[in-house]
Amino acid sequence: MEAYGIGPLWDKAEQLLCAADQISVIGYSFPDADIEAKWLFKRAVAKGGRKPTLTIADPSTDAYDRIVAFFGNTVSGATRVPNFEEYVGMDRANS
Repeated sequence: MEAYGIGPLWDKAEQLLCAADQISVIGYSFPDADIEAKWLFKRAVAKGGRKPTLTIADPSTDAYDRIVAFFGNTVSGATRVPNFEEYVGMDRANS
């Protein structure tokens, strides 16, 4: 990633993911081709030693199933929200 000049951004993302108690995935399906992003998440969550909760805002149950399988037992649980509007509403209700 350094070749693209975004190495520090990826490093910061890893730091934040390591410390996260909750991870929200909005409209991103963790495609097989995105190896760098998947590795970042997997490495950071494992390295952090926590089991964050996972919230996935995506209309596709296939995407939800794929993401939950990807994280496996490194998360403490997952919630599916079918769209961004409901995610925003849920977030406001829990504030």
